[in-house]
Amino acid sequence: MLVNREKLLLTLKVVSCGAAMPPRMVSLEQSDHFIFQDGQLVAFNDEIMVRCKSPLDFNTIVNAADFIKVLSKMPDKEIEITPKKGQLIIKGKRRSSGIPTQKGIKLPFQEVPTPDGEWLALKEGTTGMLKQAARACGKDLANPLTTVVHANPDMIQACDNLRIFRATFKTGFPKSVLLPAYSLQAIEQVPLSKVQVTKGWVHFLVPGKITLSVHLMKDDYRPVTQAIDAMLKVKDTEVVYLPENLAEIIDRAEAMKEGADPLVQMSIDKGLLTLRAKKENGGWYCEKKSVKYSGKALNFNTNPKFLVELLQRTTKARVGETKMKIKTQEIEFVITLEAVEA
Repeated sequence: MLVNREKLLLTLKVVSCGAAMPPRMVSLEQSDHFIFQDGQLVAFNDEIMVRCKSPLDFNTIVNAADFIKVLSKMPDKEIEITPKKGQLIIKGKRRSSGIPTQKGIKLPFQEVPTPDGEWLALKEGTTGMLKQAARACGKDLANPLTTVVHANPDMIQACDNLRIFRATFKTGFPKSVLLPAYSLQAIEQVPLSKVQVTKGWVHFLVPGKITLSVHLMKDDYRPVTQAIDAMLKVKDTEVVYLPENLAEIIDRAEAMKEGADPLVQMSIDKGLLTLRAKKENGGWYCEKKSVKYSGKALNFNTNPKFLVELLQRTTKARVGETKMKIKTQEIEFVITLEAVEA
């Protein structure tokens, strides 16, 4: 069949969120494949499922990364795609490629409930708040409530015991849900427009009539909410104004970032902010910048992308005895300060 290459590629890139493997996940057979079956295109990795109307008029199972790479490299506006002898043949004007295919569906994606209720519109800014909250989560699976984002109709929040994020606004979520941070990070580039919740899953509608489903954690978040309420209170504060060009400094430090969710170390002492980033292989970056602050020495670690997004709203922070708080109209962010060695 003849298809528009760019249009097909855009669809596949969105659906590929379900074929990506978040860290520490056990890979299911075919969880890195696209399933084209009975008029549907599906990708499923046990935590995220993406499905839409199939752009191909035949059934096949093909490696997601290989299919996307081939399509990305071809310059042709239109391409011909044909299943032939255990391969998916992709032809352009003067070029062609073959990708091995599989027979028989082994993924248990039929267990994911199909959303059949009312789609509710997510309020403006909800997607961005989910993304920021995910960057305030921890990675300690032994303490699972620190690895999820809590969303309800009036709030989005997260806490890893050192960092606290809370955004208070009308979200569009119909009920309280716990979304794994690694799932939200995997879909952070996808524009989510509407939401629906079924047993154990939250479903998002994506432009192009694509449904993206995320497996929810089942637990009681109320004790964490109570702890956040208390930790958001910062007494006897002094004001510090972070540099307006801190985003540029962080960008330069990106050369030494470590992992998909890196941290940078920041310290403020005697009117000087110092930012450090380092890698396990010994590489490092350091930059200093003058700031308006004459209080006690500060030291903390934070996600650089999160801080850049927050600085787009305000550069003002308040420092207490053990915590630093940044507050905007909707967001409250608190970070625990570390002891500074003499």
